Amino acid sequence: MNYKDEELDLNISNQILQNELKNTASDSMTYESFFSQLKLIFVSNDNAYILVPTYIIDYIKTTFYETIQRALINALEKKVSLTFISDIDEIKELVNKEKTTKFIKNETQNKSNNNVKNNLTFENYAIGNFNKMALKAAKEISKEYKDNYNPLFIYSSSGLGKTHLLHAIGNEFVKKNKTCLYVNPDILTRRLVEQLRLKNQEQINKIVDELTSYDCLMFDDVQQYGNKESTLNVLFNVINIMKSNHKQIIFCADKSPNQLGGFEQRFLTRFEGGLTIEINNLELEDVISVLKFKLKENHINVDLW
Repeated sequence: MNYKDEELDLNISNQILQNELKNTASDSMTYESFFSQLKLIFVSNDNAYILVPTYIIDYIKTTFYETIQRALINALEKKVSLTFISDIDEIKELVNKEKTTKFIKNETQNKSNNNVKNNLTFENYAIGNFNKMALKAAKEISKEYKDNYNPLFIYSSSGLGKTHLLHAIGNEFVKKNKTCLYVNPDILTRRLVEQLRLKNQEQINKIVDELTSYDCLMFDDVQQYGNKESTLNVLFNVINIMKSNHKQIIFCADKSPNQLGGFEQRFLTRFEGGLTIEINNLELEDVISVLKFKLKENHINVDLW
């Protein structure tokens, strides 16, 4: 990979980071005054360096460190140690140490590379009749690999806990020292589109190798890939490799496979090749059950409600 490619990938990561920070900011003033001033300028293995103007660096460190680190992890799809710097000479020193600036990539995967949110588990997942079948399937694949559960395709309307369930599965994999990646459709599409535009097949192959090195891939909001032909071709290759290596694939979408638009029949066949489960809309009984669960979770006496 040449320096131009590395620069492009840093630009993409910076765009994603800024989007994450914009969504995180409590108001537009916070974003414009602080977050918009940040620039990711160097990444080496699991270390990331962000350039910050001198006049706000101390405030950024003490007030927003954890917020920025979370946004950075989401942008890079890997856990990193974050360092703020304000002196351009520090950057030159870092680059000289590495000889060349390294492109942000997930190399040999290990437990530290998992981007699973450890606060989303089976233990704090609200259960009702509406989602009990999906939960049962999720727990089954967390225990052991089952070919007839691969892929697991979960669909429902928005806001019914699909993403929480994905991370809960991921946390079970992590407990067993297995690697698991939550794949954000926006981030993956941006990475692929840029390399496809450059016709950089070598880098596309590296992305495929990176993804398929995990024990489990969790694709959220699959419907967003619809009609993205070039991206889908790469994704289909990833699915086939994972499947042939008996590695778990999980898809989440807002519709069942046969209702998704923009996917060729070969994809629908793959989607339906394992287990497909719907999380239903909540009935009154489910609403009450979820509310009670949340009250208990927040240490509020249910009898008072």
